[in-house]
Amino acid sequence: VLGNDGNMPVDVEIQGTDFAGDPITWTLATTPAKDTYSLFADVGEAGTYSIEVKKSDYNNLTTDLAAGTTIKWSMKFTAPTEFDAAEAGDVKTATVTLVASEHT
Repeated sequence: VLGNDGNMPVDVEIQGTDFAGDPITWTLATTPAKDTYSLFADVGEAGTYSIEVKKSDYNNLTTDLAAGTTIKWSMKFTAPTEFDAAEAGDVKTATVTLVASEHT
């Protein structure tokens, strides 16, 4: 759930990062491939996951989220199509950032 506890409407943007790991990092991209994963977001309960989470720039998650309201949102992670057996059990970390700004 994403809530606006403030006193003005906001726009919310989303951005992601690569999954850092040792020895190999998984790259965030539109289409999964070897050592490449994808991440998409959805607002509401439609399950369309049409909002691409990018690493190069922010993408709009929702606009004009009214003060005092909440919305449901979710993300869909698609793992790489292939990765090295040496990576099995390796811990990888990534960050997803949400940025809210005043709706104008």
